[in-house]
Amino acid sequence: EHTEVVKDVPLMRRTIGENGQIEWDRITDVDEWVRFLKGIWRYQYTAKPTALTLGADSIADKIHTLCYGIPDIAVKLYRMAQYEVIGSKQIPDESLDSDLFESVSKSRMRLARSLLQNIHVNSKPTLEWDKPKNQKALRGCDPDPDEDAGSAVNAVA
Repeated sequence: EHTEVVKDVPLMRRTIGENGQIEWDRITDVDEWVRFLKGIWRYQYTAKPTALTLGADSIADKIHTLCYGIPDIAVKLYRMAQYEVIGSKQIPDESLDSDLFESVSKSRMRLARSLLQNIHVNSKPTLEWDKPKNQKALRGCDPDPDEDAGSAVNAVA
């Protein structure tokens, strides 16, 4: 019985982290999802920043679907997508698109993907872009004149 506790200590340490245990629920609100993605989108290190597209069948929607709206998984997917294209001969302009996120999810996040697919069985991970209350999120993505003109966030359509 003692060995079971010892085996779980590394998992416990990773779960707690340096700043304590932080629990984030999945994001299901469009406004909140857009704010979250805009926050991480500024950390784009590709040669040519890719605009964050919004709405149904957009990059924002694809990332939400692939990570089920879980912020931690979204950050990791975004980071790995950049790893995939930076310095790539297949994608010389280092652009990010929905197909890339899908490919990275399949190749580099197999375990998380299989766990998330089990969650999908009971609940749809979609955002309701077309609801009137969510149109504010789309309108609110115009470039902020106070932000750096070269940032990827300003490229948001």
